[in-house]
Amino acid sequence: MLCRAMQIDRTLDGADLLGQRLWIERPPEAQPRPRVARAARIGVDYAGEWAQRLWRFFAADSLYVSTASATARKRALSELKLSG
Repeated sequence: MLCRAMQIDRTLDGADLLGQRLWIERPPEAQPRPRVARAARIGVDYAGEWAQRLWRFFAADSLYVSTASATARKRALSELKLSG
């Protein structure tokens, strides 16, 4: 998902991260700070009670966040409203 968000496709497979083809830079204009939400981690059911800990942090408004349950999203967004 990170590559999709940054519009990186397979044409850059094997690209030298110290080369001239791929780099990271600041956006040209100021961006709003993301609203950080948290939820239970996904795919760690084997962790027992620890699987329900809210140790998954994500940008609440991002289209690129992997799917969380609707309940987890609602809980995370309501926490943002309470703390925001």
